[in-house]
Amino acid sequence: MTDQIDILRGAVAATRQSHPFEIEAFVILPDHLHAIWKLPPGDANFSVRAGD
Repeated sequence: MTDQIDILRGAVAATRQSHPFEIEAFVILPDHLHAIWKLPPGDANFSVRAGD
């Protein structure tokens, strides 16, 4: 994953445009990532942002 960081940055930016969220923390590891997001009030739809 770390060798494609620019693709990940673009995907996160595009997602934030259509489904806003704040990034509280983001850790990128070689084969996966961890993220803590803050969604707008009244919006609990994490899955649309995570691509599930």
